[in-house]
Amino acid sequence: MEIATKEGLEEVLKIVDETNLSTHLTDYHKMRRREGVLEVHEMLQQPCTSEDMRNQILRSRKKG
Repeated sequence: MEIATKEGLEEVLKIVDETNLSTHLTDYHKMRRREGVLEVHEMLQQPCTSEDMRNQILRSRKKG
């Protein structure tokens, strides 16, 4: 499964949604899971190093 592709993204989001239904997470946490998947997909669309990606993830965690 390649999250960088549209099909891969849809498959991952489907898995996340199925997992969210089977857990006792709050709506906020469910939303954050989906946002995290979408952020990773977006980062994979842009040319960057793994260090750039790590820094971007850390910055987004500080915001939330």
